[in-house]
Amino acid sequence: MHVSRSTAELREEALGTYHAPGLTIDLGGSSVQFVPIGTMLLGSPGRVDLIGVRGSVRFVLVLPDLDRPIFTVTTTFGDRPRETKRGPLDLTPYQWKISTLPPKIRYSAIETISLQSAIMEATNGHSRHR
Repeated sequence: MHVSRSTAELREEALGTYHAPGLTIDLGGSSVQFVPIGTMLLGSPGRVDLIGVRGSVRFVLVLPDLDRPIFTVTTTFGDRPRETKRGPLDLTPYQWKISTLPPKIRYSAIETISLQSAIMEATNGHSRHR
C-alpha cells in the first residue's frame, strides 16, 4: 500500500478559486482517491468523494448528532431586510460521515469497518457492511 497527497483546485462562486488537499491510496492492483468537492453545499459545509475504478462514496461534514440532512426555510414579508451575510462558520463541532445518495440521504459514522467497506465499494463496485 502506498499513500500520496495531492492538491485540487476548486472554484466556488462565493469563495473564488482555492486549493484543497486530496489523497490517493494505491492498493497494489487498484487505487482510490479522496477528491475534495466543495464547501458551499446544501446540508453540509464540506464534501469529499472517495473514487475508485468501480464506484464512489460520499463523505460529508455534518454535526455529530445528524443522521440525515435537515433543511430550514426562511421567508420574508413586505419590506423586511433580507438575511445579511454571516461570518465564517465554526467547524469545530462538525465531523466527517459517510453519506448515502439522494433521494433518501442517510449519514453513518466513519469507523474501521465502514471505511473498509467504502474502499471495497469504490474498488469492487459492491459493499458488504454499509
